[in-house]
Amino acid sequence: MTHNTLIQQQQTRLAMHGCIILLLGLLSGIGFSYAAAVGSNTSELYGSWKFAHMEGLTNGMLVIAIAGIWQRLTDHSTLSMKVARCLLIFGCYCNIIGPLITALFIGHRVIEPTTAL
Repeated sequence: MTHNTLIQQQQTRLAMHGCIILLLGLLSGIGFSYAAAVGSNTSELYGSWKFAHMEGLTNGMLVIAIAGIWQRLTDHSTLSMKVARCLLIFGCYCNIIGPLITALFIGHRVIEPTTAL
């Protein structure tokens, strides 16, 4: 496999993961719409679904944007770039799955600041 083929495969995989994360964010918009229709927009369920929806959208777009500039990054074969790519994908999946679990099963924020940060 040539170096350019490897970079293109990495770029394609990043874009695929970004689209999956974006799809999860769009699907969580169904729960967000349901919470908006059933309750008030000050309810905790509404806030949880809104958070899950926005996390999926922003993280999906972030991964797609990074996939778009992936060829411009230098030295794709180093261990640090491999680790960075894996951590980017893992972190973005965690950022959508965590709020989805919270919205589906808990219904309110688990960690909430009580004083000004």
